Amino acid sequence: MIVFAKMFNYFAATSCNSGSFFGIPHWWEFVKPQPKPPACDLSGVKFPDGIWPIGLGVLDIMLHIAGLVAVFAVIYGGISYMTATGNAEKVTSARKGITNALIGLGIVLIATQVVSFIGGHVG
Repeated sequence: MIVFAKMFNYFAATSCNSGSFFGIPHWWEFVKPQPKPPACDLSGVKFPDGIWPIGLGVLDIMLHIAGLVAVFAVIYGGISYMTATGNAEKVTSARKGITNALIGLGIVLIATQVVSFIGGHVG
């Protein structure tokens, strides 16, 4: 258990001072008590009880990344639609791609809100 605590303290110290990138939250967002910069000491986290909040934080990060991928898929589908030059197969393929990306984006947005709600009430 001491090894895990030291490992999480190391990762917190290296990532605590950095700002968010494209709105992606920090992995320690749901950890109670919140680590304070610049040291970002996680010694107050109890193991194994602290694993669930950290897992939810990592899941939230993955959902944010999936949302970014969905947005880029919509942009790619839009570019494909504009460059289809009247080819019916390309237009249909681009529309399906945009529709699928928008459905995926909706699922990711709902899942992110659920994880944030659960993460805010764990602990």
